Amino acid sequence: MGAATQAQGVEARIASVNGRAVLSGNSRPVSDLVRGVAIVPGDVIDTRPGGRATIQLSDGSLVIVQPGSVVVFQDYRNAGSLRELLKITVGRVRVRINHFGGRPNPYRVNSPTASIAVRGTEFSVAVSAVGDTEVVVYEGLVEVASVSHPLRRVLVEAGHGVIVRANDDVQFFVPGLSKEIGERTKGERGHDQESFDESDPSVPISKPAENSPRTASGVYERYFDNIVENGETPLPSRFAAFPDSHFDSIENPAFATDFTATDGRIFFLPSMGGTRENDNARQLFGLGDPRSVDYGLSPQGSLFVPLPKFRAVIGGRVAYSRDGFQALTLDNNAGLTGAFFAPGTTGKRAIDGATTNRLFAASLMAARRFGSNGRTSVGFGVDYFSTRGRLSNTITQT
Repeated sequence: MGAATQAQGVEARIASVNGRAVLSGNSRPVSDLVRGVAIVPGDVIDTRPGGRATIQLSDGSLVIVQPGSVVVFQDYRNAGSLRELLKITVGRVRVRINHFGGRPNPYRVNSPTASIAVRGTEFSVAVSAVGDTEVVVYEGLVEVASVSHPLRRVLVEAGHGVIVRANDDVQFFVPGLSKEIGERTKGERGHDQESFDESDPSVPISKPAENSPRTASGVYERYFDNIVENGETPLPSRFAAFPDSHFDSIENPAFATDFTATDGRIFFLPSMGGTRENDNARQLFGLGDPRSVDYGLSPQGSLFVPLPKFRAVIGGRVAYSRDGFQALTLDNNAGLTGAFFAPGTTGKRAIDGATTNRLFAASLMAARRFGSNGRTSVGFGVDYFSTRGRLSNTITQT
């Protein structure tokens, strides 16, 4: 009841406006968007005049509407399990959803072709004039479903993106770190990477993109990031597009008192993707599998048992994940190095990288209710974590 009351109190206001943007909807006259205006369901924000708008929600979430966009705010104040945040008609929007009141904060973002379910994450959505939708995830995990075929749904993790078109399968891609929202990797290097000023998130800052996934250093960065991300918490326990006692209890054992009956479940989350780019080069240089493949396997099980006599719940979780990826950088006019080549010799250089990472995590937890109405609870948890990884690089020059 307390969480529902808090959810109903969520408000949205314009935090900043750069350039010109207009506000309409709810039978109000069209007017220029200004800082401090409260946004209510049904309001339409149009940045096609060239502006950029930042909307701050009272739960700490942030929405940045880029120039050339039209978005309609929906019933984000609904206290149900999944609140409708906004619909993007056209343009680009970046969204950061914070946790709310210590619990995951579930929202949905819609477009003409896609429905995106999130809770506690950061991602961007780009919608073309014909309705094609591209989703890029920067942090956390989101679930993307096709509007025309709702059963076509996928989980997208940080560093990946998907394209959703009407009456078509959801397609994965790896976004370039140097790209604007909605642009896919085409192999270029040396461009800028966009980030945002912490004092004003609507202001972009450019910085060199040194760690492209297609460079040798990029292979190591992806490998290192993989360990850090998994080290915080295994993939399956990072996402649910609705309030969920299993996931909530793993994040905070005190929430385990929500269980009134023994409850257990098992997850198995396989993922696989790749590219055929540079297939001929792999065959020419004899570098491993000619098809680059990224994969992940993440089984997880959890069990919670209430002890009514003691007003307590005990439970636990085990999780295992294994993932890996390959990358290839090819330079057809490189300055060759080493004792085999005379100074000034040029030729072909290929850098092939591969990584694997294994993780095991286990948790034991207990929680107990206190007070006459049982609305106060205290939880205790013990976690065990182990990981092992491997990185290999092969440099071939001809």
